[in-house]
Amino acid sequence: MNMLCSLGCGQEAISFSKDGSRGWCDISFNKCPAKREKDSKRKKGIDPFKKKGIPHPKGAKGKTPWNYGKKTSEETKKKISDSLHGKCSGISCTPELENLRRKKISDTMRKNPNSGGYRQGSGRSKAGYYRGIWCDSSWELAWVLFHLENEIPFTRCKDKFPYIFEEKIKNYTPDFILSDGTFIEIKGYITEQVKSKIEQFPHKIQILFEKDMKIYLDFAINKYGKDFINLYEA
Repeated sequence: MNMLCSLGCGQEAISFSKDGSRGWCDISFNKCPAKREKDSKRKKGIDPFKKKGIPHPKGAKGKTPWNYGKKTSEETKKKISDSLHGKCSGISCTPELENLRRKKISDTMRKNPNSGGYRQGSGRSKAGYYRGIWCDSSWELAWVLFHLENEIPFTRCKDKFPYIFEEKIKNYTPDFILSDGTFIEIKGYITEQVKSKIEQFPHKIQILFEKDMKIYLDFAINKYGKDFINLYEA
């Protein structure tokens, strides 16, 4: 019999403690529905383990947080980071349980169309449609403008490509695909996770950083002005 979530939600556990004695229905036990409900009640000053309406001594409602207005120094942040480094990787305590954990994560991601990969509107910059093509940022819009007006064929990429980062299975979806099969990724920065995506990507891919985007941004600004972002369809 598979282990049920130790937090009481009744769902099957997919991640486990190091000794295997406890399990949770999500990669993070904080996302368990039962725990989230209990935490919400505590914050409102209600103890979920006692009769309804009994105040909880740790209730946060109406209280000023102890760290309100305080800033954590860089030295303190480093100490915290160093103290946590290597303490918890999310890996199960035995190879058998780890293989089971990975399989359940993989099965869950395949069933859920919103797991990882490209999601419309997930970018941080101003997004919108231009001639029916979704752009997640002004940089993507500039790239699209250049290619459309120079009649260079491309499509928006929506395929998901699995990769592993920090012992977890994730999905990666580049931005566009050129007609010769080259994938295009527009990035303003580089992180360890981005490196992992690119290193494990199984096809030819071109990464465009800020210096690479100059030609496309100059084209958009020279033709439509600095407010070319307003070209998005209403």
